[in-house]
Amino acid sequence: TDRLEAARASISELKGTIQGLEAQAKRKGVQAEQERARRDSEVRQLEQAVQESERQLQLLGPMVDDLRASLKDETDALASLKRELEEERGRRRSAELRVENLTELVAQMEKRGAEALGEERGEREALEATVSGLKELVARAEGDLRREADARQAAEARLRQMEQQLEANNVRFEEEERRLRAMARESADLEALVESKSAEVAERLQAEAALNARIQEMGERFQDKEAESQRWRGELRALQTTIKERGVKGEKEAARLRKKLDTMEDVASMSKQLSEYQRAIEARESRLAEIEQKIKAAVQTRGPEGGARAPGSAGRAVASLGGANAPEAEPRREPEPTPAAAPAAAAGPCFSVCSIPHPAKEEKGGEDAYFISREAGVFGVADGVSGWAELGVDPALYSSELMGRVGRAAPAAPAGAQGLRAVLDASFREMESPGSTTVSVARVTAGRQLEVASLGDSGVAVLRETDAAGWRVVWRSKAQSHAFNMPYQLSSEAEESDSPADAQVAAVGLERGDVVVAASDGLWDNMHNAELCAAVGEHLAGREGPGEGLAEAIGRVAARHAQDPEYASPFMQEAFEQGELEVSVWDKLRGAAPTGGKLDDITVVAARVAP
Repeated sequence: TDRLEAARASISELKGTIQGLEAQAKRKGVQAEQERARRDSEVRQLEQAVQESERQLQLLGPMVDDLRASLKDETDALASLKRELEEERGRRRSAELRVENLTELVAQMEKRGAEALGEERGEREALEATVSGLKELVARAEGDLRREADARQAAEARLRQMEQQLEANNVRFEEEERRLRAMARESADLEALVESKSAEVAERLQAEAALNARIQEMGERFQDKEAESQRWRGELRALQTTIKERGVKGEKEAARLRKKLDTMEDVASMSKQLSEYQRAIEARESRLAEIEQKIKAAVQTRGPEGGARAPGSAGRAVASLGGANAPEAEPRREPEPTPAAAPAAAAGPCFSVCSIPHPAKEEKGGEDAYFISREAGVFGVADGVSGWAELGVDPALYSSELMGRVGRAAPAAPAGAQGLRAVLDASFREMESPGSTTVSVARVTAGRQLEVASLGDSGVAVLRETDAAGWRVVWRSKAQSHAFNMPYQLSSEAEESDSPADAQVAAVGLERGDVVVAASDGLWDNMHNAELCAAVGEHLAGREGPGEGLAEAIGRVAARHAQDPEYASPFMQEAFEQGELEVSVWDKLRGAAPTGGKLDDITVVAARVAP
């Protein structure tokens, strides 16, 4: 009886404990509900604050500091909310410990009840029912805890989302700061415009003096070549008398000398160039006075031709070759002279050319080459592969020889882009120099049709001015590469050379006033399409003429970009996209990419269709 009374007392005590736990659980549920309501209210307030911050972000400028202060407050609020969540986690852990203690207490009570109800089965069944109810209560408490944990996880997910949004806003701030720095640099360029234009006038005067010296040198070379031609003719006559005795070997030697003789006949065209250079000097001297007036007008109307010349480029940029009296350009560094072409007709395209060597290759003039046949409307560029220099071979030899051969054959090429590719193929088969090169050849026909044959990462683009969008690129050849920075190329090594048959060919319709740009990769690696359009539009703004100096204006911008470590160049963008460059995790989160231009030879040939 005493044991039964003790068991009944224990059961009563257990019931009181259960009732206390039920009341405590109810209070805990009410507190948890109030806590959730409070957190939801704080989250809504925070979301409203973030939305208000996003609206304020649009103001930028003077409001940036205020927005940053607001973002700092919001960040502090987020940190406070995180601390509250940590405290809530601590409270949840305390509740879990209490549940564990309660579970242990239940186990102890079950044991005590089992001992007391060993003699009284009815009381045991009642105690088991009580324990079962207590277990259900514990299960409900655990379910409440799990629901609270799910709610906390959802709140933490929303917090992470808001942190990501704040990070995106920081990225936008940094982008705006970079844009402001770019505007500051542009302002500095405008302030230096007058000084750079004055330097340009001095450079032009020096170029005129150098041109006079070159005319005298060409006259001496003409006399030397005439004497050499006479000597070769004598050798040819002597060789012809022994052809029968020397057989096939003698015939080959005679053919070689005939080829040299044909080459020397081109020397006669140099006399025409001498007179044309004289006329060009007179025309340019008459325009020197106009240049100073254009400088003042350019400063007043914000019409700079792309900023100051890049360091080390003095005397390398060639002025416009358009106009009735301008002489035909020779392929730079071409050992075999290109025949002079007749002046362009009034309705033909106006050509200009710019060649700026890599700063480390200034003394040798770079490794690019080009040609222009104004009468036939044919022009081209080639970029010698610099890796040959490691083998002791001048990379400019191959590109120059190829341009010389193509320049002589292209005016007689069959119609169509396939005709240009055929000329490229025939010239490639006759190459004698060692080396490799990329190449682009183009022709503007009388019917305003552009025909292109291009191999590698040199390229051609067509720009057109529209009333709605201004200047835009309407067509551009595609760069051909085996891998990053490994373009298609023609080579003296047959097993490593691509074929002219691999060249991209295209025919593009042109309109009056269109601009065609052919350039080596030194331009395309340092200039986006939009920047090319801006340079063309800025140079041609308010001009109704054929566009003299256009290539030089484009080349100067590209040369400036090549030496700017902050410039986001197409070359660095492609290297990043191809996985050739690594960035930090922080930069990846901000969406930042590597910056910097690519130092290289820059050769630009620009042709404007008659407006």
